[in-house]
Amino acid sequence: MRIVGIELVDSLKVEVVVGRNILGLLGKFLANRGYGKAFLVYDRRLPREFIEEVVGGLKKAKLELCTVAVEGGEHLKTVDTVVTLWKKMFDFRLSRGDMVIGFGGGTLTDTVGFAAATYMRGIDWTVIPTTLLAMADAAIGGKTGVNFGAKNLVGAYHHPKLVVEDVKLVKTLSWEDYVSGLAEVVKHALLSSREFYQWLAENIEALRKKDLDAVEEAITKSVEYKLSIVSRDYRETKGLRMLLNLGHTIGHAIERALDYQIRHGHAISIGLIAELWASHKLLGLPVEKIGEVATLLQSLGLPTTPPREASLDRVLDFIRLDKKRRGDKLVLPLLEDIGKPKLVTLDLDEALQLLGWAYKRSLSGAKP
Repeated sequence: MRIVGIELVDSLKVEVVVGRNILGLLGKFLANRGYGKAFLVYDRRLPREFIEEVVGGLKKAKLELCTVAVEGGEHLKTVDTVVTLWKKMFDFRLSRGDMVIGFGGGTLTDTVGFAAATYMRGIDWTVIPTTLLAMADAAIGGKTGVNFGAKNLVGAYHHPKLVVEDVKLVKTLSWEDYVSGLAEVVKHALLSSREFYQWLAENIEALRKKDLDAVEEAITKSVEYKLSIVSRDYRETKGLRMLLNLGHTIGHAIERALDYQIRHGHAISIGLIAELWASHKLLGLPVEKIGEVATLLQSLGLPTTPPREASLDRVLDFIRLDKKRRGDKLVLPLLEDIGKPKLVTLDLDEALQLLGWAYKRSLSGAKP
């Protein structure tokens, strides 16, 4: 078991615990930190034994408990869901000295985190991510929110006090859900360093087999990198944190264009390749690196070519709504080389022209 900890703004201490067979320890973790009351929201589709492990540990630690079962997915990320959670929190007489727990994938933790961020102007919360996507990315960094016209348009920065990541949970994931999470690991490797990227390339087979040693290492490396960025730019005011959106400008637009009928990681994988083409055109990223990354993604079971249903016009329309837009400017995280990211601010029309060219290049399946 490994613990990654940082101290953020306002003396907010965050701990991320990564290991195996640690679900039952959550109650002990919370009791040792002085909590006596917990509001648990979990995905009802989780294996019963995992739910019982968490609930049993909380009860064993003598925490007063309220449980709410929901079904994860993009349909959960609505204001209506948050209002329902607020009502249940109020009925349970939850106070600012108590703990909210989100036990599920990224859509569930995004939603529960936003409910915790806005109830009583902010109440402590814990994340138990159940997907690789959430463990490597969504559960880390304090971004919470729901969809409202556009993806994650309404949200707040509210970092969990504790993140408990039990890697045995990835064994329960479908192949498509599992590899979806690997896209975010690849993104972190591209941003972080050649060493992380090289480790990933050398462990493709182990990751494809869901080898838990390799999965734990991949998660830990991703968590360490993301926290290193978040600790320096918690509220995304310095621009540094925007680097974490590599692949997401186009990836999010693809999700919208397909009405979210594509897994997040699959859309990000496609977005990574398209934005690497943009990096090549604007920053001179070596063309062979694009092919190298595309081969890595494909070896992990991820797509690299946009589906024909996501037309360029629709994708560009949704890019115009991107959260990184600043008036008539758009901020793009791109790569000069692996481990050398750079933020570029372009006029909106210039950015759309660049991304349109990059999208068409990836849409054609053109080889570097």
